[in-house]
Amino acid sequence: MSKSTSPRRWRFLIAIVLLIATVLALVRIGVSLAVDSGEIITHEYPDLDSAREDQLFDRGWLPDILPPTAFNIRVSNNLDLNTSEGEFSLASHEWPAFQARLEWGPGQAPFEGWSDTVEKRREAGYSAWRYRDQNTVWTFFCQKDSGHCKYTMWMPRNG
Repeated sequence: MSKSTSPRRWRFLIAIVLLIATVLALVRIGVSLAVDSGEIITHEYPDLDSAREDQLFDRGWLPDILPPTAFNIRVSNNLDLNTSEGEFSLASHEWPAFQARLEWGPGQAPFEGWSDTVEKRREAGYSAWRYRDQNTVWTFFCQKDSGHCKYTMWMPRNG
C-alpha cells in the first residue's frame, strides 16, 4: 500500500462510520418522535364549551351527552388502537339527567384485565355505566356524590 491510498481509506472508513452513526441517530430520534406524538394524544378542556369549540364530540372520542356543567375534561386518545380514556367532573344536580342516558353496568371490553379494572374502580366508589353509539362503546365509571367520572372508549370488532 502506498502512503497516498492509506489516508484515503481512513477517510472513507471514517465517512462510513459517521454515516452509520448518523443513520442510527436518526432512527433513534424517529422512534422517539413516534412514541411521543403519534400514538397517544391528550387534550384537556376547562369546560364543555371549550371541548365543543375544539370539536371533541364531532371527532367521536366522547359522545355529546355530557351535561352542560361538565368541567375539567381530559381525553387521551390512542390513535393506533382507536381507544380513548379520560375523565371529567359535573355538578351533582346534573347526575340524574346524565345517568338517564346510560345503561347500567360496565359491559364486556376487549382489554386484558378489564374485570380487575372494573373491580378496582368499584372499590374506589365508582359505579359502572355504558353508552353505545353506532360502532363505539364507552364505559363511564362515576362517583355521583363527588360528580367525578372516568371513562374508557373502544370500537368493538365485528365478527
